[in-house]
Amino acid sequence: MIEVYYLSNTSSGRTAMKWLENHSLRFVERKITKKKLIEVHELKKILSVAESGFDDIINLRTKKFRALETDGNECSTEYLIEILIKRPSVIKLSLLFRN
Repeated sequence: MIEVYYLSNTSSGRTAMKWLENHSLRFVERKITKKKLIEVHELKKILSVAESGFDDIINLRTKKFRALETDGNECSTEYLIEILIKRPSVIKLSLLFRN
């Protein structure tokens, strides 16, 4: 099954799901909202399949990440996960992967 993680206020998730539907592929959607944040176990699952770890899922160019004035390469895993949970807009979304 394909899992689609996306932010509720962006069109990329809708576009990805429409493409999957048009190609008759089954998927489960996971909308990330302020009330339903991404969870630690979900991030760890995503990181387990990311070739370059956090580099694959963090958008270093976002204003919110740059405002942290931190070097992602020098941060602990726990700290980066905390950032992603509190600020899901720094995640490169939509994320699609096969479970």
